[in-house]
Amino acid sequence: MRKNVNVVAVLFEEINTLLKTIDRKIDNQHQKLEDAATKADLPSEKIAIEKTFLLTSRNLSVLDQKLNQLSVSVQESEDQIRSGFESVLSTLRDQENERIARHKRQLKLKSRNVIMAFVFLFLLFTVSLIGNIYQRNELTRMSDNDLKYRYIKMVGGINAEELSKLEDMFHINKDKELIREIRAEVKKFERDKQEQIKDLERK
Repeated sequence: MRKNVNVVAVLFEEINTLLKTIDRKIDNQHQKLEDAATKADLPSEKIAIEKTFLLTSRNLSVLDQKLNQLSVSVQESEDQIRSGFESVLSTLRDQENERIARHKRQLKLKSRNVIMAFVFLFLLFTVSLIGNIYQRNELTRMSDNDLKYRYIKMVGGINAEELSKLEDMFHINKDKELIREIRAEVKKFERDKQEQIKDLERK
């Protein structure tokens, strides 16, 4: 592109020089015509005029050729500029498309990571919930067994039939209201027992 610009500059300089030369020659011929009119030597001046027109025609032909070369160089420069501009636009479009595609891949990867995190948290919550339920059931079972033992100790022992009824009440057909009553009786019995022990110790 820089080469074409240099060529155009050279052509402009040549055309400018050629135009100045033509102007000088026309001025000289004009001066000669004025001198000829003064001397009235028409035949020789006619020949000079014809030579001048012939030279001017040649110079104009050269000028036209230079102008054609200049037009071609300008057109080539425009084509190269247009081609370079289109190449830059194409590169920018490719970079933008690549950036958009990379952004989509990152969003897809982030979305997948978010989904995996949610799945992991859900599984963790489910396992924790199941563990808490199991632990609560175990604590309830141990508490019930402890209450049964304390109740049997309170009543002074039970037979097999009474034990079967007690197991049914605590596990098979669990009666929460009756269990609360038994717990209250056991606690009251244990408090009374402790008071009796304290009274005996004070005596």
